[in-house]
Amino acid sequence: MGYLSKYPVKKNISKYLGLLLGGSELELGKISLESRNDYIKLGKYEEAKQELNLAIEDFNNAIETFNKEIKLNIRFGSAYFLRGITFMKLKKYDYAILDFTMAINLNTDKQNAYKNRGLAHAFSKEYSKALQDFSEAIKLKPTSVAYTNIGAVYINLSDYPKAIEELSKGINLIPVSEEAFLNRGYAYFYSGQYEKAKEDFVSALDLERNYKTLLSLALVCSSSGDTLAVKKYIEDAIRNEKRFENGISSFKELQIEEDSFSVVDQFLYNHKTELNILLNLLENRLHPQV
Repeated sequence: MGYLSKYPVKKNISKYLGLLLGGSELELGKISLESRNDYIKLGKYEEAKQELNLAIEDFNNAIETFNKEIKLNIRFGSAYFLRGITFMKLKKYDYAILDFTMAINLNTDKQNAYKNRGLAHAFSKEYSKALQDFSEAIKLKPTSVAYTNIGAVYINLSDYPKAIEELSKGINLIPVSEEAFLNRGYAYFYSGQYEKAKEDFVSALDLERNYKTLLSLALVCSSSGDTLAVKKYIEDAIRNEKRFENGISSFKELQIEEDSFSVVDQFLYNHKTELNILLNLLENRLHPQV
């Protein structure tokens, strides 16, 4: 019997991460990802890449540990679940899907297993399967996160009315989700309802003032030709995020997916050209002529 096997399966696995061999590697990887984010904000991209490499190494070590435990006890659901989480961090979604399926079959934290398998399907662009899993997760426990994820999938399917409907359910359930307001704002934005989009972006900004909410407001204000508001939000975004001092860039090589499915980064990336044009409004301030 493996070391892990003497512990009973827990319903809230994340609470008991420290009990599992490999938990330390997962925690170290998480710390490295947080450090990576800090370096990105400071514009220190080489340091960010180094932290990402450390995170990947830690996650790979955790995978090896979970492999050994599963060999010792092939019915240890928590090990499958946590290995699935680790595969998600490494963007190995096919492997993650297999592990979450095993966790579901072994009745291990099924609500979170369905949610995370839905995320893996969503990141793999298997949107119909993602919708099925998120729906199963909601049947077990309705959460704002699950509705936000479903809404994000519908945005990717360009079904904006359905996205708005699902996101509204999440907002009505717990109206304190910045991500839910942002996603519903994008659904309104893409369907040409700019005033409603602006209202949701403002609500998101009230919950968390960050570059995503500020740039989203800059974009929607540009649609109405409000250049003064655009300038203000862009300036605020720059103050909040150092990386925008030299324009908008793609940081896909520095990303490991987090625990929620969002269209935020893709939205901003899709409007990269427009954001660069908006940033030119500040060119004299950013690059003063001598």
